[in-house]
Amino acid sequence: MRLAIVGGSAYCRAMATSARVEVITPKEAAAYLASSQAFRNRRLKASRVDAYAKDMAHGHWELNGETIVFDENAHLVNGQHRMHAVIKAGVPVQFMVVRGVKVGSAKTIDQGYGRSIAQALHMDGSRKDTTALVAAVRALRDLRESVDENSPTGRRADRSNKLDSVAEVEDALNGPFASGMADVLALVPSKYNNMAKRPDWAAVTYELAIVEDQSTAMEWLAGMAGGFPLDDPRTALRDRLMGDRLAIAKGGSGQYGRILSRSRNQCMTLMVQSWNLWVGGHRMRSPHMLQIKAGSQCPIVIPLSRADSASRSYDKVNRTAMVNLEHRN
Repeated sequence: MRLAIVGGSAYCRAMATSARVEVITPKEAAAYLASSQAFRNRRLKASRVDAYAKDMAHGHWELNGETIVFDENAHLVNGQHRMHAVIKAGVPVQFMVVRGVKVGSAKTIDQGYGRSIAQALHMDGSRKDTTALVAAVRALRDLRESVDENSPTGRRADRSNKLDSVAEVEDALNGPFASGMADVLALVPSKYNNMAKRPDWAAVTYELAIVEDQSTAMEWLAGMAGGFPLDDPRTALRDRLMGDRLAIAKGGSGQYGRILSRSRNQCMTLMVQSWNLWVGGHRMRSPHMLQIKAGSQCPIVIPLSRADSASRSYDKVNRTAMVNLEHRN
């Protein structure tokens, strides 16, 4: 094997196989795809193409050693998603390109694990707790997508934003959508995982800070540590979530035989119900009042400000119609 310089690029040559850095334009990418139609490639996954294209268009795509591979017949055997992404992004992109591999060797490619967005952010070194952070941003998106259209925050998520690329998550964290989420997540105690997932707590608390203010939102969150009267809505939420978690661990049903609510949206619904009651100074008339319809994926209730919550009656604040209650008093 010998090292050569061709066209300003270094590459290795062993027999007819070569490897070198190349800049591939959208026109060249289209030509490679057209000339490789005879090769039976994997089914194209549009979401992956979109994610790659957004990273490329935002300048987040970097040369990292992963290769575009052509076989002895000049068929593209690895890299079709990246070629489609180059076309979609409309920009030239630099890749390591290997040409001349043995026909049939494509089956040995991509046998390892893919790298998640959280892993990519962690490797960048600029953020911590990236797995939970990405989950918190996605929970915030779900929260804003699920609330009623007349949400007082006016901060509903863009439904086209799938948050499935590094560029989208970085834009969310650096822009107005979720700036400061990392700080809120850091303030959620790990022990709160005994009730619900930390990213869900962070997403709801982040939104509550926007509706009211950060100190009030953090006071509500701190109430989950316990030590408050039974008629405090925070106590009711804490007991409900911990009771459900304990019942799930035992493989049974929840208190009073209700179907357990463990999905992200269901947990966030209960959180916002508790907030709306607490911030308006309402007290719990019954531990049953934090309820959602059994098995429901109902829209998350709207987080209310202190003034708005205090001005509404108990039942309207709680936003749970009698038909959604498992038990009537």
